[in-house]
Amino acid sequence: MLHPDHLADLRRSGLSDEIIRAAGIYTVPPSGIGKKLRGGDARVVSLLAFPYPGCNGFERYRCFYHNGKSGPKYRQPKGTQNRLYIPPGVDLVGGEPLTVVEGEKKALKLAQEGFHAVGLGGVWGWCAGGQGYKPPSGGTGGWLIEDFGKLNLKRLIHIIFDSDGNHNRMVRLAAFRLARVLCRRGATVSILFIPPAPDGEKVGADDFLVAHGPEAFREFLESAWPFSPDWTDAEAEVWWQVRDLGPETPPHEKLKCLSALVPHLARLSHLEAAALLEELKQRLKLRAADLAGLKADIKAARKAREAKTETQTLEVADLAEIRRLHPAVDFPDGHMTLGFRVDTPQGEGLLLVLSDGQGVRAEVDPETVDLGGQTWTVGRGTPPWLRDRWGLEKVKAFLERPTRPRDLYQRIKATLAEFLDLPEPAYGLLSAWAVGTYFSHLFTAYPFLHLFGPKETGKSKTLEALSCLCFNPFKGRDITAAALGDTCEGQRGAMLIDQAERLGQGDNGTGNLVGLLADSYKKAGGKRRIVDTNRNTGRTVLEFSTYGPKAFASTRPLDPDLADRCIRIPMTRTRRRLPDLEGWEAIWGELRDACYRFALAAFKEVARAYRDTPGDGTRITELWRPLAAVLRALRADAAEVEKIRDFFLAGAEEGRHEPTEWEAALLQTLRERAELETGPFEMTAQEILELIDIEGEVKPGVAWVGNALAQFHLYEKKGRQWQGGRKGKYRTTYLFDPKRVQHIVQIYLREPPETACSPVHAHECAENSISYGKQPQKCEQVHPCSHVAVNGCEQGVTCLRQDPCSRQPVEIIKEKKCEQGEQAFSGGEAGKKFTLWGDDGDDLIMPEGEFEL
Repeated sequence: MLHPDHLADLRRSGLSDEIIRAAGIYTVPPSGIGKKLRGGDARVVSLLAFPYPGCNGFERYRCFYHNGKSGPKYRQPKGTQNRLYIPPGVDLVGGEPLTVVEGEKKALKLAQEGFHAVGLGGVWGWCAGGQGYKPPSGGTGGWLIEDFGKLNLKRLIHIIFDSDGNHNRMVRLAAFRLARVLCRRGATVSILFIPPAPDGEKVGADDFLVAHGPEAFREFLESAWPFSPDWTDAEAEVWWQVRDLGPETPPHEKLKCLSALVPHLARLSHLEAAALLEELKQRLKLRAADLAGLKADIKAARKAREAKTETQTLEVADLAEIRRLHPAVDFPDGHMTLGFRVDTPQGEGLLLVLSDGQGVRAEVDPETVDLGGQTWTVGRGTPPWLRDRWGLEKVKAFLERPTRPRDLYQRIKATLAEFLDLPEPAYGLLSAWAVGTYFSHLFTAYPFLHLFGPKETGKSKTLEALSCLCFNPFKGRDITAAALGDTCEGQRGAMLIDQAERLGQGDNGTGNLVGLLADSYKKAGGKRRIVDTNRNTGRTVLEFSTYGPKAFASTRPLDPDLADRCIRIPMTRTRRRLPDLEGWEAIWGELRDACYRFALAAFKEVARAYRDTPGDGTRITELWRPLAAVLRALRADAAEVEKIRDFFLAGAEEGRHEPTEWEAALLQTLRERAELETGPFEMTAQEILELIDIEGEVKPGVAWVGNALAQFHLYEKKGRQWQGGRKGKYRTTYLFDPKRVQHIVQIYLREPPETACSPVHAHECAENSISYGKQPQKCEQVHPCSHVAVNGCEQGVTCLRQDPCSRQPVEIIKEKKCEQGEQAFSGGEAGKKFTLWGDDGDDLIMPEGEFEL
C-alpha cells in the first residue's frame, strides 16, 4: 500500500503502476520508522521504502518530514553499507549498454523506458567505504562495492549524474573515479551530466525523461564524453572543460576557455602541464603565440600560489581553525578513528576506519574527513601496517557486520594464564591495561607497569604477550629520547621496555630520558622540544608528545620518579610447564581483532565511565580511573574488580617514594616540637639537627636540613639572625606553624586522620579517596543518599555502606524500600525491596540479571 503523498512523488518521476508493483515499493507508517532506521527521528512523518533485490532485505527510504522540518532526503539503516540498486528486468550478464545513475527512481524510470540501468545511493554510493564515504582528491577513491560483481562490466557503461555535476567539481570527481575503476574492470566508460533546468533548478535523469521522452534521451546519450583511464583527476577536469572546443571554434572562444583553465593547470607539475599544453595545441590547432601567452599565465599563477606575499594583511575574520586528526588513533568530538598503512596501486597509503555514532566506515588516503558536520584535516604520523596488526579481510568483515565482541575480558585472561604464571589478580589487571591502551588518548593520564623480579621470572615473556595484545606496541631495550618522541607521537601506542634498569645510565644518548618518561604518564606532560635549524626558516622549536602507555621490566628498582608512576607486578620463577610464546599463534590475531572491534564499538561507554568515576586529586586515584572505566565497559565482575583494585593499590604502594630514615626522623622531630607549641615558632637548621639522632649513622649537615625543609614545604618563611660577638655571623632561621607541620607530617608518613568526620552527606567525606590505607569500617548513616543512591530517596532511610571517613573506595550493596514517587526506576512497586550495586559510590551499575522489581 502507498500513501497518496508517496504515490504522487513516484508519479512525478513518471513511474507506472506496473513498475511500482514489480519493484515492491511500499509506505512505512510512523510506528515503523524507528525500527526501519534503527533509531527514531521526530522530524520524520513517514518513509517510502525501496527494497533492493538480492541484497538480503536491505532497503533505502525516501523521507517525508513535518511541515517546517528538514533533513536528509534519503536514508538507510544505521551501520549499513552502500549497495547497488538493480531494477527488475535489467540485463546483468549480457553486452547491452548499461547506465549508472543516482537513486532508485531514476534507475526504475530508465528501466521502464527500455534502458538497462542501475542506481547508486548518491554519487559516492559505488564505494565500499560505507554510508557517507567521501574520498579525498587523488587516489582510486576506494573499493568498488561487491554488488557490481553481479554485472558483466566488459561493455559500454554510461555514467549519468544529475545536473549539479555541471558546476560541482566534487560530483565530477566522483564520476571520474568511478569511471577509472570501471575501466580497470574492462568497461568502456563515458560520462554525462543532465542539462540544468532553464531556471537553474537541479534536474535528474527521470526529470529529463518525463520532460523530453526516451528518444531525446537516446540522442542525449550520443553526446556522451569518453573517459580515458590514463587521466589523473586534474587531467580529467581539464579535458572536461575543453570537451566542446575544436579546431573550428573561434580563436577568442578558445582563449577565453583556456584562460579559465589557468588555475587548474597551475596546480599540475611542470611535466604534466607541458604534456597537456602540447596535446591541446595539436587538438585545437593553437598558434605558438597563443601557447606562449598561456604558458606565461600559468607560470605567473604558479608563482602567485607558491609565493607568500609579505604585504598581505590578514584580519582575524580571515583566519579559520584547522582541526587536525592523528592518523594512528584519535577521538574527535565524540567519534573515533583508527589508521593503518596499506598498499595501494599508487604505493603506500593510509586506511582510516571511522566510527561516528551513525555507523562504521572506512576511507582510503583521506586528506580531510567529515565527522559530525565538521571537517578534519588528517595530520602526519606513522601508523602500523594493516597486515601486521589487524588484516584487510578482518577489516572488511567488520565493516560489513560491525559487532561488539563478547567475553573479551575472559578470553584475554584465559590466554595470558595459558602462557604466563602470575599472581591471580595480575591476569585481570594486565587484561584491562592491554585493552585500555586502545583508549589511552581518551584519558588525561595512564598508569605504567613495572614487572619486577630476578632473572628467568618471565618478565620478557610477559612483555611479549603484551606486545601481541596492546595498541601499536613498540618492544625494545635501549631507546633514546628522540626515538621515544618519534614513536609516541607517530603511533600513539604502548611502549614496552625490557632491561629498564639501564635507562639513563651511561653516555648512550638517552639524555633526559628518565625525566621524559616520568612526565609522560600524563597527556599534558612529557613534551620533548628540539630546535630545528633550516636555512630558509631559521631556528624553530619543534615539540613532540611522549604521552602513552608504558611497561618496564627490570631486575632492579627503577628511578624513584619513574617508579612513582608505576604499578609494580612481582615476578617469580614458575614450576608450571608453560608453552613457548612465538607471537604468530592464531589466538593473538583473534584477540587483536576483538580489541579493535571493542574499541570502535565501546569507546563512548569507556569515555562516559571515565567521566563518571570521580577523582580526589591523588596520583593513585588518577592512575586507577582509566582501568576502572575499562573494566566497567568489559563487564568485569564487581568482586573481581575489587580484587584487581586491591592488587593495583598494593603495586602502587610498592612504587611510591617513601621518606628516607633521616627524612622520617626529621618529620617526627618537628611534629614533636609542634605539639608543644601554641603558636608559630622559630628554629635553625643546627637546632633541628641536634634533636635528631639515629644510632650508628653519620649525621648529615645543616645544608641537608635546609633542603629537606624546602622539599617538604614545612616552614612558613625563613630569615637571618645575628649570632653576636666579634666574630659572630648570621644564621638562617625557619618560622613554622604548628598546624601546618602536623598536617604535612601526617601526609608524608601516611597516617590516617585522627578525628573521624561526622556521618553526614557522603560527598562531604571524600569517600572516593584511596590515598590512605586505613581498613574500612561499617557505619550506619541517616541522610538523603541522593549522591550515592537515587534521587528522591526518603529522609530517614538507613543506608549500610563503608565508612566514608576511612577514605576507601566505595563498593556497596544497598538494600532499601522503594517509596512512592521514587525516580530510581520507573514502575517500582511501593514497599518492595530491591538491590542497587555500585562500584564507585557515584555511578550505580547493575549487572545483568541482578535487578528485579
